[in-house]
Amino acid sequence: MRISYSILWFDDDQDYLDSLDLEELNEAITSWGFVPQITLVSNPDEFMQHAPFKAFDLVAMDYNLEEFGEHGQTFIKQIRNHDVYTEVVFYSANKVSDLWKAIETEKLEGIFVANRTHQGEITKILKVAKQSIQKVLDLENVRGIVMAEVGNIDEQLELIALKLHSALDEDKQLKVMNKYIDKIAVQNNDVIENVEKLKGSIDISSLISFLDSSKKWNICQSLSKETPQLNINTIGDYKKDILDPRNFLAHGIPIKQSDESLVFNHNGKEYIFNESKSAELRYKLQYYFKQFGELLL
Repeated sequence: MRISYSILWFDDDQDYLDSLDLEELNEAITSWGFVPQITLVSNPDEFMQHAPFKAFDLVAMDYNLEEFGEHGQTFIKQIRNHDVYTEVVFYSANKVSDLWKAIETEKLEGIFVANRTHQGEITKILKVAKQSIQKVLDLENVRGIVMAEVGNIDEQLELIALKLHSALDEDKQLKVMNKYIDKIAVQNNDVIENVEKLKGSIDISSLISFLDSSKKWNICQSLSKETPQLNINTIGDYKKDILDPRNFLAHGIPIKQSDESLVFNHNGKEYIFNESKSAELRYKLQYYFKQFGELLL
C-alpha cells in the first residue's frame, strides 16, 4: 500500500465512463489520508496492458454476462489462477444473482459485485476500498508508509538545498557550509575526519550526504533565510508535523490502549497514535510533498 489509492476502472462504454461522477469517491479517499488515482479505460487492449495489475489497489469492471469476450476471459483466467492480487469489483446491469452465478461457475474467489447503477458501483467500490485500506493500516504498514514518504521528501529537500545554495554568493555559501560541518562533527564522531575535509569547500552536495532528515530540513531553513524569494519557512513546521511523529513511530515503544490507540514513548516524551492521527499524518505528508515540489519548479 502506498500513500496513494489507485483504481483501474474498465468499461467498454466510453459514454458511460464519461457520465460517472467521481467526486464522492475522490473525496472519500482523500478523507482517509490517501491520494486518489482513478484511471478510466474503455479499450480492452489498453486494459490488458496493465496486467498483472500490481500498480492498482482495486480493479472495477463491467461483467457483461452475454458477451464477455477474449480479454475478459483472459482477465477471468488470471483471477482464477491467482495471478491478480488486487481487489476486484465486477458490476452488471443484470440481476446480482445472475452475476453471482456466473462468478461461481468460473470458480472465482474474493470477488465483489455490484449493480450497474452509477451509485451502486461507487458505493461498493467505497466499501471495498475502505476495507482494504483498513487491512494495511496496522502499525507496521503505517511505519513503512511514513518512512517511505519521508525518504521521498528527503530527496526533495536535497534538491531544494542545492537550488538555494546556488543562489547565494560564495561567502554566504561558505558560511552555511562551515556551520553545518561543525554541527555534524560535534554530533557524530564516526564522520568527523571525512566531513572536516569539506572545510573551505562550497561542495554542498558532498555535505548533504552526511545530513539526516532533520538536518536536511534545517539547512534548507538556513539557506532560505538568505534567499527570501524561495522562503521555505512559510510552508509550515515540517519537524513538528512530520519528523517528530516519524521518530516516535521509528524508535518509540508502543503500548496499546483499551480504545485501540497506541502510546509511544521516546526520549522521555509521549505520542498518542490513533486512526485520526494516522490520517492526519498521511495528509500532511501529501501537503509537504506538494509544497516542496512547487519550490523546485
